[in-house]
Amino acid sequence: LDGEGIVAEMVAPRLWFAPQTVDGAYTSNDKKCRQYAIDRTKQTIDIGKALRKWHDVNIALSNDVRVAAGGEHRMGAGKGLDNLIAVFVGTGIGGGVILGGQILHGHIGMASELGHITVVPNGNPCGCGNRGCVEKHASATAIGALARNLNLGQSLTAEEVAGLAAAGDARAQAIFRSVG
Repeated sequence: LDGEGIVAEMVAPRLWFAPQTVDGAYTSNDKKCRQYAIDRTKQTIDIGKALRKWHDVNIALSNDVRVAAGGEHRMGAGKGLDNLIAVFVGTGIGGGVILGGQILHGHIGMASELGHITVVPNGNPCGCGNRGCVEKHASATAIGALARNLNLGQSLTAEEVAGLAAAGDARAQAIFRSVG
């Protein structure tokens, strides 16, 4: 299937309710999706244009954590604030910035990519192409990887590593000291 065929088969039928997420990466100028790699073949398509073929609605595309920050600003902990920084830690580390009541996207849609700030020069390689990104050293995924490297277990979650640290395991405690 080509990129638009993938949208038709996998994404468009699920878009009866918003929000919807689709795996991939995009760059954005003037709040319009310019590129979207919807499958692992590195195809680049304008997913907004493709979706409009099947749904006569306005399509707005953005990063999941920026949308979550917008939700916190509009209806959650940041309700009533003009400016807000939201940080989400999980599989990765993401952030959303609200300035003057508006989500900050940046020139190419990369504003507030907090997980991709270099914290360890020449550190672990990241999927973004950088090395030493904070999410490669302090996310739940990174904690699990450190646990594997220290032979604590092959598939421990960050929560399980935290439990070991709380129970006094020196290797698990060392992991949390190293990630800050």
